[in-house]
Formats: sequence, structure tokens, C-alpha cells
Amino acid sequence: MKLNIFTLLCVSLLTGCTLAPDYQRPPVDTLNYNLLNTKNVSQKSAVDLSWQSVFKEPRLQELIGLALENNKDLRLATLNVAAAKAQYGIQRSYMLPSVDATISGTRQRGENDTGGVSTTSEHGVGLGRALLK
Repeated sequence: MKLNIFTLLCVSLLTGCTLAPDYQRPPVDTLNYNLLNTKNVSQKSAVDLSWQSVFKEPRLQELIGLALENNKDLRLATLNVAAAKAQYGIQRSYMLPSVDATISGTRQRGENDTGGVSTTSEHGVGLGRALLK
């Protein structure tokens, strides 16, 4: 009896493997787009979109707004992102050219050696530029 069950099991395993159909790769419907043609590509990314412009339903906007107001971790993460953006803006400003201008003036009034009053005035203007810092 054991031999019959074992034989039946082996035969069923071997015949089950031979019934698999040959894999035929389906044809791929490719579109003939020129990937280098970027005339109509928008520079606006998903990062630039606000969540209000993505979710249009008023009730959903209300629920998302409520969740954002009451989520302390998300508020902290938002502040961290804002701080990182500000730091990036500060670091990026060093790569831009800069112009400095100064205007100064002094005026002194005092006595001279002969007992009279003397007035001294100095004026200055400075202009500087730096292309790369």
C-alpha cells in the first residue's frame, strides 16, 4: 500500500510539471516619443504643489487642515524643513555676486591755537563688488 501511494505521488508530480505552457512574451506597445524633446515639459514638480491644489474636496481639505494643526510631530518636521530651506538659502547666497556700498561723514568743531573756532568735515563714499566669495 505504501508503494502504491509513493508511486502515485511521484507520477502525479512528474506529470504536473510537464503541463506548464511555454511562456510567450507579450508584445510591448511602445510609444514613439522623442525623450529628448523637452519643449512641452513643465518645470513645476510635485514638491512645488500645495496640498490644497492636490486635494480639491472641501471636506477632505478641512480634515487635512485639522490633522496638520493638531499633529505636533508633523509641525516639528515642518519647522525643521523650513529651517533647512532657510539654511540652504543662506548657504546658496554665498555663490551669488554681491555689491557693497558705504557712505560716511564726520564733522568736528573745536578751538584752534589762535583761540578761534575751526570746523573739520570729512566725507567718504565706497563701492565694492565681489563676483565669487
